[in-house]
Amino acid sequence: MIQIYGISSDGYLTNSEILPPTAATWRTYRTNVQPVAKNSDWSLTPKAFGGLEYEIIGKPHKDVVTIYTSRGNRNIYVAPSTGVKIFKK
Repeated sequence: MIQIYGISSDGYLTNSEILPPTAATWRTYRTNVQPVAKNSDWSLTPKAFGGLEYEIIGKPHKDVVTIYTSRGNRNIYVAPSTGVKIFKK
């Protein structure tokens, strides 16, 4: 599993989320568009890595978080029904 952690200004690890290893792809969205299927222009591939873990750096909408990826800041959908696990580090 790829693990990416961030450190908050107080020196503690911040909230992270894990995309499940069963998900072949996970849509991402630029931060300046609504997070709906037609606006997705790039996907992550959690299954290829046994799951993916990212630091949550923002929460712009209900069930949507912002993460930092190789393509910069991206929004992803993380409703409980998706299988994403969010935890405080």
